[in-house]
Amino acid sequence: PAQRTGRVHYTQLEQVPEGEPVLAGTFLVNNSPTVVLFDSGASHTFISKTYALQQGYSIHKIKQSYHITSPGAPIDTNLIVRGLRLSIGVEEFIINPVVLPHQAIGIVLGIDWMAEHHALLDITDRTIQMRSSKSGKLI
Repeated sequence: PAQRTGRVHYTQLEQVPEGEPVLAGTFLVNNSPTVVLFDSGASHTFISKTYALQQGYSIHKIKQSYHITSPGAPIDTNLIVRGLRLSIGVEEFIINPVVLPHQAIGIVLGIDWMAEHHALLDITDRTIQMRSSKSGKLI
C-alpha cells in the first residue's frame, strides 16, 4: 500500500510559541490523566511511544506506513494504538493515534480528529467547542 503522509508541528510543549492556534490540557485517556495538545497544524492524532509503553497500551503494526514531517527530521512509522477512550467533560471519544518515537506530549489531537468532531479552538478564551459524540449537539 502507498505510504500516507502527515505532519506534526510540536512534539514538546516548550516548542509552542505564544499565540499559536493550539491548546493543551490534561484529560483522561483510558481513565489516566494525560497531557493532550489540540493542534490544528497536525494532520493526524499522535501518541508518544514512551507514554504508550508507560501506560501499557498495545502498539500495533499496520500495513500502510506514515511519513510524518516533524520538527528536526521526518519520521516513518507503521505503528498505532487502537481504541483509546478520551474523556472530555462527560463525553467519551475513541481515538486510534499514530505512534511517534520522540514525542514528549502524551497525545496530539490533529485536524483529522478536530474536523470529525467539529472542534473549534478559541485561543483567546482557552476553550474548545465541539459536537457531542452521542447527541451531535454542540458542547
